[in-house]
Amino acid sequence: MSFIKLSKEAVAAGVIDTCDGPLESIRACVLEYLCRPNPQLGRPGPVCPFAAPAYQDGTIWVHIAADHVNSRQRTLAVMNEALEFFVSMSHNDVIADANHAVLVVFPGLDDPNGYAVIDSCQKALKPRFVKMGLMVGQFYRTCQEPGLRNPNFQPLKSPIPLLAIRYMVKSDIVFLKKSTEFLAAYNARFAPQTPEYAK
Repeated sequence: MSFIKLSKEAVAAGVIDTCDGPLESIRACVLEYLCRPNPQLGRPGPVCPFAAPAYQDGTIWVHIAADHVNSRQRTLAVMNEALEFFVSMSHNDVIADANHAVLVVFPGLDDPNGYAVIDSCQKALKPRFVKMGLMVGQFYRTCQEPGLRNPNFQPLKSPIPLLAIRYMVKSDIVFLKKSTEFLAAYNARFAPQTPEYAK
C-alpha cells in the first residue's frame, strides 16, 4: 500500500501532477477549501485549522485506492492497512501528532451507492478509532453532515470520496460527549494534561 506526502515539495518534485488526476483534485480541495475561510462556517479562520500547518509540515499522506475497491468489505480492508501506516508515523506525542493526517481516496465509490458505503464504513470504524485516540471522518460531494456552528453548512465535502484519519484533539469533545464510550476514550487521552482546578 503506497502513500504520497501531500506537500509543496511533492509538487516541485513532480510527484503530484498539478494538471490532472485524483491526487491533484484532493490537493486542490485541501488548499482551496480546507485551508481557507468560508463565510458559512460560523466562525473566523479556515474550514480546517489544522490543514494549512499540516500541508506546510508535510504531514498529510494520501493513498488513492484502486477502482475495484468499491464495496464495504474492500473499503474496510484498505482502511485497516491505512490505520497501520498512520500509527507507524506517530511520535506518541499529543502536540507533535496533532497535524498528522491520512486521506484514503476512493474513486471507485464516487456515486450515491458508494457514498452510502463511505458512511457505513465511517460508522463501523469510529468506535475502534476513538478508543485508540483517533478520529475518522467521511468526505464526499453530497455529504450532509452539518457544521458545528452553522447547521446549514455542510463542511465535509470532497470532489472524490475519502475517509480521513487524524489524531483526536481537545476540541473533538463536541463530537464525542454524547457517548459514554467515546467520552472515556477522550478523557484517557487528555485527562492527564488537564489542570487539577479544571477537572
